[in-house]
Amino acid sequence: YRVIDETEAPALVAAFMERYEVVAPVKRGDKYVFSAVDSFDEIALDYPTTIASPKKYLLPAKETLFEFDAARNEVTDYADEVRPRVLFGVHACDINGLQNLSSVFNDPRYPDPYYAAHAAATLIVGVACMPSANCFCNLMDAEEARAAYDLFLTNIGGRYLVSIGSVVAANILEAACDVREATDEDRIAFRAATRARQEAFNRDIPDIQEIPMLMDAFHEDEFWEELGGRCLSCNACANVCPTCYCFDIRDTLDPGAATGRRERVWDACTSPQFAMVAGGHNFRPTPASRVRHRMYHKLNGFLAKHDRNLCVGCGRCIAICPRNAIQIDWDETVTNLNRKIAEYSKAVVDGRPCFHISLVIDVSPNCDCHAENDVPIVPNVGMFASFDPVALDMACVDAVNAQPVMRGSAADGGDTHDHDHFHRIHPETDWMSCLEHAEKIGIGTRAYELIKI
Repeated sequence: YRVIDETEAPALVAAFMERYEVVAPVKRGDKYVFSAVDSFDEIALDYPTTIASPKKYLLPAKETLFEFDAARNEVTDYADEVRPRVLFGVHACDINGLQNLSSVFNDPRYPDPYYAAHAAATLIVGVACMPSANCFCNLMDAEEARAAYDLFLTNIGGRYLVSIGSVVAANILEAACDVREATDEDRIAFRAATRARQEAFNRDIPDIQEIPMLMDAFHEDEFWEELGGRCLSCNACANVCPTCYCFDIRDTLDPGAATGRRERVWDACTSPQFAMVAGGHNFRPTPASRVRHRMYHKLNGFLAKHDRNLCVGCGRCIAICPRNAIQIDWDETVTNLNRKIAEYSKAVVDGRPCFHISLVIDVSPNCDCHAENDVPIVPNVGMFASFDPVALDMACVDAVNAQPVMRGSAADGGDTHDHDHFHRIHPETDWMSCLEHAEKIGIGTRAYELIKI
């Protein structure tokens, strides 16, 4: 790590401008966009989120692939001028978004020369940010940029802690600024800045675990019809998204129709014509089926192939939708999810002889399948068993909440008057709504008699 004074940022930008076009966030009315700049004074580094992502600089909305002459039956490779460029002031979520695009277009089996040419000519300078209300990059593991940048700047109070990702950018930094080694004081300030950013995320947005599994379970749920009914299929969400990369190939003819060019243009799976094939059949004819497909690719399909979500949690789709189709009532969503869990559980046990066993040991603060976990929150309690799954869950919850919390665990501290250990750790969730609904639909009862053996 290196450190530069905040006042040296203009000199760094000026040094980049000597050899590169600099694209940075600028203010347009009350919004922010990425645009080419001529001076540091135009740049707004403290921006919340831009309207659209910077992906268009690596994947243009329209790009000529080659030119052709139909009369002569000739094809000419199109050599577009790829301008050396610096994307300056890119947030971590967008850097992760560009990395996801690179996983697709730089696939060694099918490398895309057009994308590769833009990427090779582009330097990325990231900047740490404070999340806005719609940001949930922390839940998508995209709040930090661990790779895919040349420099990354974190403001630590009058100075920037600089993480260096490439030799080219490091040489420019060294030549333009008075660079010094990071001290212990700088590292402490960096940790404080990181902690402040983490605490600034919207806690009303719940951390729902095992999303792919839930999406598979709710594949035929009426929720998709509800969401699809609000969707206009306008593709605005795909246009601003940093990770949507669907495209169409079109032949555009010149006047006279003898010559033309083949172009790649952005497309979106939410478009009504996207899944239409020869003969007129449409594999996804309804808005509900198209919205579901888009969500599955973002949160399930890409994850299965690349081991990370395609969605980076930037929240642009929420902000841009003209119908507020993706504007989610998070409190209502958690309750609905809990009720759905109860309903799908009923489908499993209804009419079948079932006996249920729960081991209340190693009670972790998160689901066992969570990638990151912690020490148990309470001492081990024992084994519970019942023919009634609702009574069993209620007894297990009561037993956990009757235990003292383990010192140093996630349940240690907080509101000491809150005797609900689960709520203390995850205040945005309400486990009781699941049991109440399970009792209402006849799976069992919350009343129980505890017999100790």
